[in-house]
Amino acid sequence: MNDKLKIESKIIELVLKIRNTDIFGENISEQITSETNLIEELEFSSFDIITLIVLLEEEFQIIISDDDLVIDNFQDISAITNYINEVKM
Repeated sequence: MNDKLKIESKIIELVLKIRNTDIFGENISEQITSETNLIEELEFSSFDIITLIVLLEEEFQIIISDDDLVIDNFQDISAITNYINEVKM
């Protein structure tokens, strides 16, 4: 598995720590793809996003600057993966 896929897999794992069921209590782990929109599809709140940012910083040993806290970097799994790849380089 290449680095990008490893990062994406870990991000999905972190997302599932925060939200692993939908509003009906159904498991969503098999529904999450790289294009899954965290806010629209998973209904992440601002608190969920902040929690994810803390988990990302801990997992990938990075610091996410205030300037990087924009929707383009965190709207879906793919965007987060690309952001993490950029920060780690």
